[in-house]
Amino acid sequence: ATPDLMLAVNAAITLKRPLLVKGEPGTGKTMLAEEVAQALDMPLLQWHVKSTTKAQQGLYEYDAVSRLRDSQLADADSAERVRDIRNYMEIADLFAGQDGVFHLAAIARTPWCIEDPVLCYETNVMGTLHVCEAARRAKVPRVVLSSSNVVYAFMTPYRTGKEAGEGIGTTYAEMYGQSVISLRYSNVYGPRQSETGPSPNVFAALRKSRREEGRLVITGDGEQTRDFTHVSDIVQGNLAAMRSAYCGVVDLCTGKNWSLNQVAKWFGGQIVYTAERPGDVKHIVQDPRPAKEILGWQATVDLADGIRDVLPDESLT
Repeated sequence: ATPDLMLAVNAAITLKRPLLVKGEPGTGKTMLAEEVAQALDMPLLQWHVKSTTKAQQGLYEYDAVSRLRDSQLADADSAERVRDIRNYMEIADLFAGQDGVFHLAAIARTPWCIEDPVLCYETNVMGTLHVCEAARRAKVPRVVLSSSNVVYAFMTPYRTGKEAGEGIGTTYAEMYGQSVISLRYSNVYGPRQSETGPSPNVFAALRKSRREEGRLVITGDGEQTRDFTHVSDIVQGNLAAMRSAYCGVVDLCTGKNWSLNQVAKWFGGQIVYTAERPGDVKHIVQDPRPAKEILGWQATVDLADGIRDVLPDESLT
């Protein structure tokens, strides 16, 4: 190894920060990254970017998505990094001296919440209460809560839990003067979406069924429509919300709906239709204009481009 490489690797180890190696997949740089990761017994994360992508955005996106996944599907490795928001005493000390809090942890699947409503409310309602209360006591200047377009769907534990979370945010803003905003995400997609756990995200579920069964399994007739927003846009929306002083509720969405049948064409393969899932609604329509007016934010990634981050490898050829 060259002295410069040794210095970079040792600095990353000492600072406990990611080591960024830029280059096209399959080139010497990527092979170098593989060798470094193998030598250190550390994970190698590949991030495919456009010419306009900023490294800061990508690193923040990775951190936000990995923390969300750790919170939802904690395993033995993540257990040491993630504390349970259902336990106030377990998280309260984390808020001291913070400039702002992004609250992402949730049980974020309708079927999962229907199957286990107690866990849903403990996490999505009491967990949100604990976050707002800890932030209030620590005098954290700004709190950004993650809500969902599920508030426009049928009455389920997931919907009412998210509505309650928004209500908690509004209460803390009006009663205690806490600066709180709730962001209603549309259906979020992007790289590293997990296929494990109860009821994976729709794109992850399609990718998994395409790979394992050679077909696409869609609930209902496939004509249900959703607004799909790339995770990089959601990250930018969170950052805009953190910089804003607005207290209330704002939708983060593209303003364009796609049916599952339209989306399925990108994945390829035979489509098999199954019974509709309990709690599913046919269409969810969101308005992107308030986010632009209030936060100066709008989605920039078109689904036709962003879908490449979740397609199976064979669909990209």
